[in-house]
Amino acid sequence: MHALRTLRAANRFRILTALALSTLGALNGAFAMPAPGWVKTIPIGHWRAVKSETSAADVDPRLDEMANPNFPRSAPFEGNTGYRALWEAWNSGVYTKSVGPCGSILYFGGGRDYLGNQVVALNVCGGSRGLPLWQRLSTPFAGVPQLPNADGKYSNNTPIPPHTFDLLSFDTKNNALVLAQSLGGDQGLTTVPAAWAFDVNSRAWRGPFKHRGAQYGASAFDTKRGLTWFQPQQGSPGELTSLDARTGQLSYFGWPKTDGIGAAGSMMGYDPVRDRLVLTSFRSAPGAISERRLDRPTSAWVTAIQERAPTSKWSQHAFAWSQARRAWIVWMNVGGPQVYEVGYKGDNSKQVPIYTWTNLTAAANTVEPILPTTPHNGSFEKFQLVSF
Repeated sequence: MHALRTLRAANRFRILTALALSTLGALNGAFAMPAPGWVKTIPIGHWRAVKSETSAADVDPRLDEMANPNFPRSAPFEGNTGYRALWEAWNSGVYTKSVGPCGSILYFGGGRDYLGNQVVALNVCGGSRGLPLWQRLSTPFAGVPQLPNADGKYSNNTPIPPHTFDLLSFDTKNNALVLAQSLGGDQGLTTVPAAWAFDVNSRAWRGPFKHRGAQYGASAFDTKRGLTWFQPQQGSPGELTSLDARTGQLSYFGWPKTDGIGAAGSMMGYDPVRDRLVLTSFRSAPGAISERRLDRPTSAWVTAIQERAPTSKWSQHAFAWSQARRAWIVWMNVGGPQVYEVGYKGDNSKQVPIYTWTNLTAAANTVEPILPTTPHNGSFEKFQLVSF
């Protein structure tokens, strides 16, 4: 019965991920390489379910006798919920071009809901017919997790997976998945302020890189400087921090705190055109969008003016940068099928940035995407914008 539940959950998410990829692949409009056939058949502005060649359940380490020391019984890393928590709980994903011919979305996380610390990939067109293909890039630690754990790591020096929220990013300079914190507690979900890097080439973790805190926060990779930036949510220990994932060097830039900025469920990204970190804080109405200059990283977050924004916004949302459109793409997973472009329009006379919302979903679209999770657990970058 447990395996059946896992399979169903994995299949649900398999379909949603493909929907997000295909729709925005069409919307992006400027392809850097030939798009797979399943993208070409989708009209611009429409959602469509796309089947993958395998399901996420096919790479569940519990079902692998080489990964699960208790096979065929439950694995020691099942946690409270099991493998499906990788998508259903408060965990995130990142996109990389370096795995597969069209790139892959990488997933990691779990918290007390799931303690398996493998990296799972959705290879966008890695199947034999160019369809998406699920893969496992590493094997989870097979021992019995000992929690609480002040170091936040297993005995083989790999991270105990926390709920990753928006604290996963991909370092394109070092070809590494970067995790900003690990899990230290059990029922209390205590996090350990230590970052890790998963090298995609060697399929091995490096770290920990101890820092001042990033609990429940947000992160983004800065392509100009080759640094990962992260910060905790409002009210948690820590500050805006940069990490060089190759050397482990950390630098700190203070909050400074701004009311309403960085609440739980925030998302952060990097605008390479204007060299800004951009942060969404949609948990409290009306929902803020803020930016921070990286040429002055100790400056405060500046809250932007929003034009034509939807009446309601939800903290459980997706937020991805489109280089071709030079704008942000937003989808709110309890807001129906609407996909929005959010673009910088300019500054007003008081030097306050202005962002304009535009609905990109075609009026003729009749498909509403399947929710990847329960409404309160967020999409946290499990929705990705992919340019082919």
